[in-house]
Parts: sequence; structure tokens; C-alpha cells
Amino acid sequence: MHIRSLSAMAGLVGAVVAGPVVGRGQQEAAGERWPAEKAWAWYRQQPWACGVNFVPSTAANTTELWQAASFDEKTIDRELGWAARIGFNSCRVFVQYLVWKHDP
Repeated sequence: MHIRSLSAMAGLVGAVVAGPVVGRGQQEAAGERWPAEKAWAWYRQQPWACGVNFVPSTAANTTELWQAASFDEKTIDRELGWAARIGFNSCRVFVQYLVWKHDP
């Protein structure tokens, strides 16, 4: 797979995710652990995670999704857009080692 394709997929998946991992202006120094009360307060502000395991309609399986010959950015963008519009705010994709091993 080409880096451009991987970057495109990461960007498309990121567009569906509800928000950043560090939420709502709460940037902390790397490695600094939040107290439990602060973590729970942050968690309560987040929307309910509602998502899917994603494989586009043009791929027969998760291996085919990542292969350069069958990677279909337009379909991925369209289908993740549908997911976002109906209320999904997270998406899981499986990054296949077999595909990377063949085309790093």
C-alpha cells in the first residue's frame, strides 16, 4: 500500500471520530496522569461512542480494503460520510499485516 492511501484512510476515519483524544482544551504535559476525578469529569462530557467495524462495499474483506489495487477512496469517503450523517461517531478498521508485508 502507498503512504498516500494510508494517510487518506486515516484522514477519512478521523473525520468520523467524535473528537480529539485530549478533549475540549484540556492539554496536559506528556506522561502526566490525571487524577480519577478529572478523568471522570472529562469522560462524562464525551458523547456516547456509537460505531461500526468498517469495510467499504467495494472490498470483500479487510485485506482487500488496504490493497493498492482495490483501495477506493471515493467509496470510503462516501460511506463514512453516510455513517457520520446517521449518527455514528467512531469507526474501527483492521490494518492487515499481510498487506503491509507485501507492500510496505
